[in-house]
Amino acid sequence: MRIWRISNFGDLSGRGGTLVDGRWNRRGMPIVYCTDHPSTALLEILVHATRETVPRTYQLIEIDVPDGIETTEPVIHDGWDKDMESTRRQGTDFLSANRYALMKIPSVVMRKASNYLLNPNHDDAPRITIASLYRYPFDSRLIK
Repeated sequence: MRIWRISNFGDLSGRGGTLVDGRWNRRGMPIVYCTDHPSTALLEILVHATRETVPRTYQLIEIDVPDGIETTEPVIHDGWDKDMESTRRQGTDFLSANRYALMKIPSVVMRKASNYLLNPNHDDAPRITIASLYRYPFDSRLIK
């Protein structure tokens, strides 16, 4: 399976999750947010971006997930997209339990798309590798 990420950093360490809260994590735990497709990765960035805030050092990261890596999914309830406490708790529980390397989650931005949470502390995480890096994947017409 291929998953994707847009980031300033060409690694899968999850360092960003140790610094800030996210929709699916509480600050202090390594986590890597990924998506099912490059366009989903772009939408997940653009929803928060302005021309001034998009770093030119962003890169599209193609990630290889080998066969045999188990993926879990959270229990999703109506209104989950507005319930940050619930999603943060589920993501933090996923990381703390350390039973799976990946959790497939729905995208808020594109309802039929999926995101993936990568737990860099899981025993299978080293098997999940960067296949390719593409520098600055933005077309300047996307942000006015």
